[in-house]
Amino acid sequence: MKNKPSFFLGLVVLLLVATSPLRAAVSPTVVTIDSPTGARAQCPTSSLTVNVFDGTRQLVPEGTELLVRIFDGRHKQIVSGFYRGPMIRFDGLPLQDDFSDYFTVVVSRPKYLDGGIAAISIKKGVVSVRIDGPAQAAEIAEATGRATNSPVAEADSGADEAKSNDTQTVHSVDVMLIPQHAFIDFSQASASELKEHYGEYWRIISSGAASDEEAQARWNRLLAKRPLSAMCLLNILTAMSQFHFSDGQSPIVFYKEIIWDKTLAQDRFFAWVEPQYIHELELGTQQGAWQQQVVPGILHPGATRAWKQAQLENANLNPTAHENDIRVIDGRTYVLMETDIDFYKDKLAHIFLEVIPNLVVGGLTDPRLVYQLRWNAGASIDLPSFAPPYVVLPASREHPECSKSHEHRDLKNIIRWPDRSIRGAFHKSKIRMH
Repeated sequence: MKNKPSFFLGLVVLLLVATSPLRAAVSPTVVTIDSPTGARAQCPTSSLTVNVFDGTRQLVPEGTELLVRIFDGRHKQIVSGFYRGPMIRFDGLPLQDDFSDYFTVVVSRPKYLDGGIAAISIKKGVVSVRIDGPAQAAEIAEATGRATNSPVAEADSGADEAKSNDTQTVHSVDVMLIPQHAFIDFSQASASELKEHYGEYWRIISSGAASDEEAQARWNRLLAKRPLSAMCLLNILTAMSQFHFSDGQSPIVFYKEIIWDKTLAQDRFFAWVEPQYIHELELGTQQGAWQQQVVPGILHPGATRAWKQAQLENANLNPTAHENDIRVIDGRTYVLMETDIDFYKDKLAHIFLEVIPNLVVGGLTDPRLVYQLRWNAGASIDLPSFAPPYVVLPASREHPECSKSHEHRDLKNIIRWPDRSIRGAFHKSKIRMH
């Protein structure tokens, strides 16, 4: 009788493991697009697999119902329907060998913000699969029949292409959806976790504090009372850590000390940086990695120079120098740098679709949308996964709203995708944190 509890516990564990979705193979839903008529009927076709992830950067549960829309470069809707995720393969996408072959994918799910990727270039003769981590590598490889040991696997279809008379290619894109009512799990962002796994983050976060205890208390207050500001800071630190100048250095190494006041907000922060950072940005501009902004003082009062990262279609870093503000720390001179992430790469889109709407409603750029847009934009060009030390989960009774935070305001944002034909409405949402 003494062994019965252990026996039943073992049986329960065995059943859970056997039925776990992580253990089961993920079978893609296959959709065949109706063949075009006339001259287009002779054109090559492509197969596009859409892999849908949630705010934890994991594939959504198998069987999740998703609304998927696909538009070609002429803004013509090719696909619109409800399908079972997390992986949906669309066979028969027509290729025209012109700008029509730049596709846009938009994915919707009830109670989640729309997600999408624009300007997906579909080329003939390429098999492309992007994989986010070992777990997805195993699942996607098993589902698609293609094994890989690297984050991105691309291969010339070669003999397969010859067999199909150059009429069939396969591509894959990843799209993240995050819940409208979100719970931010900062368990990976505790002081102890940052010290162990994100040393450069903690160096910057703790700089200027009288002691390590004070630094931890300051950080814990930010997590508890201003979670959106903490989320913004982690977004920017992660984005900086993923970029490297020609000499191999990341922007993060030039940051000395954050200014811990109300300017540390949900859309930006100010910090003292080494003047060498400005020199690196100038060199990066000459190499095409950054774009220097014109008359930065209009949107950033007191600014002398500003740059925008040119790597992504959305959610690029935007460092702005205030070279008239300097400070000496430990005998060295530092310059004031304002850092944020803009939704849009295009300047006019940034002004009319982000700055002006925020001025009208009195809002600020939402770091949740930055997280989603940056992850999706990076996935579209096969960058390493954008993985700040937090995850976004649906809110629940176990994770109630932190109602005392002034940042928990209802926000309403309208995002227009870069092809200027598709809108994703981000509805009213509330932030909840752990």
